[in-house]
Amino acid sequence: MLLYGFIVEIPILMVLLSRILKDRANKWANIVAAGVAMLGIASTLPTADLDDIFFALINVGALLTVMRTAWTLSVTEPTSITLAQER
Repeated sequence: MLLYGFIVEIPILMVLLSRILKDRANKWANIVAAGVAMLGIASTLPTADLDDIFFALINVGALLTVMRTAWTLSVTEPTSITLAQER
């Protein structure tokens, strides 16, 4: 049961990491974290009742949206011009 406690914390960690990580690392961290969270949700489905299935579908839909958004984000490498403009 403690494992599911950690799995529930993954989306919260995704918010924190999105503020800390650079764009390229953030993109892949969100994709991997959403995949792991969906696997955790899928592992609870065999013993789920109807309301659990409903909330799991909503959660998986939101995680798929996060994955699609992260996948389609363009990651630009900083150039010397953009670095000079930031100073």
